Amino acid sequence: PRNACGAIAAGFRVEGRFVLNGEAAAIAPHAFRGSRVGSLGIGDWKTYLSGSVERLEANAFSGLVHIDAILDLSESGIAFVGAGAFANLSRSHGEAVSTVDLSDNAIAMVEDGVFATLRAATLILAEDTRHSATLTRHFGIATPLHALHAHNEAQALPGLLARLQAGETLALISDAGMPLISDPGFPLVRACHEAGLPVRVVPGPSAVVAALAVSGLPAERFAFEGFLPAKSSARQRALRALAGEARTLVFYEAPHRLAATLADAAAVIGGERPAALARELTKMHESVHRGALSELAAWAAGKGPDRRGEFVLLIGPAPAAQVQASDLPDALRGLAAELHGSMPPRALAKLLGRHFQRPSAEVYALLEALSARGE
Repeated sequence: PRNACGAIAAGFRVEGRFVLNGEAAAIAPHAFRGSRVGSLGIGDWKTYLSGSVERLEANAFSGLVHIDAILDLSESGIAFVGAGAFANLSRSHGEAVSTVDLSDNAIAMVEDGVFATLRAATLILAEDTRHSATLTRHFGIATPLHALHAHNEAQALPGLLARLQAGETLALISDAGMPLISDPGFPLVRACHEAGLPVRVVPGPSAVVAALAVSGLPAERFAFEGFLPAKSSARQRALRALAGEARTLVFYEAPHRLAATLADAAAVIGGERPAALARELTKMHESVHRGALSELAAWAAGKGPDRRGEFVLLIGPAPAAQVQASDLPDALRGLAAELHGSMPPRALAKLLGRHFQRPSAEVYALLEALSARGE
């Protein structure tokens, strides 16, 4: 009858055909693990079934062996799909289920591993709890929040390790992007490894990788430098040391320093160097500007709402003939000049790189620069 069950609980086993002739508020995690179902549907599509389910909790159908090729959940009134709800679905002879039909469902949220992790944790560590509370309130996550940032990490570490050693689960999140990447968390992760405590990562967005992918600049090899120094003199020194880098350079920059940083980069590295600015990636006002450093510096010097937000600055690699060797050891540069031409360049680069513990590509770029100068 209608409203016959509040939920289908974990451990509910089915052999043959499953019919829900009514409504269920939820299908619990692993509800059908070990079940072998010939026909399974929860809807009223051409049907012998006429029920509805509001929530498919995490791993709801995980481990289900479904004999038919299609799992029909069309028109089922599903509003929430938990993480891994359809994980490890298979057919009786080991093939994956070919289709899961969720058409005509008013699904408001599909929960991924991030939300499942936050719900399961004892405590959520966040850089700014006010910012993160917006997220947890919106998704109904009741796990308490605790601030963890550069100013309290050292003091908080012993207490957090004690909680982990007592069996609690802590979740570390950032305000935006991936934790530890120019964000707090490194001391905690390092301490966990040293104490033999397990650390698991839930992959999430990272502006570094997203910006590389969309920039149109070489992405096979890159050097992420975080934020450049705030003072112009220190910033210029840092840029000077990187000017001959053979990899794409990636930086984070704050909007109020963007124009000054681009002006310094154009002056030190060269205004003709190709570059890109990625702004507010994955957010409403996402934009990407490409051009020479001098062009981007001129753009940043202007005014407008698109100069606000979080920026990723990407600078293309130095041309091979312009790779500077000033940051390489003198002995390496001397040997490279002496041995240049005595063996294939890539083999020599690998040999010298291994001996001096430097990337072989960096040494190869030096050898190309020597060839371009006729040395």
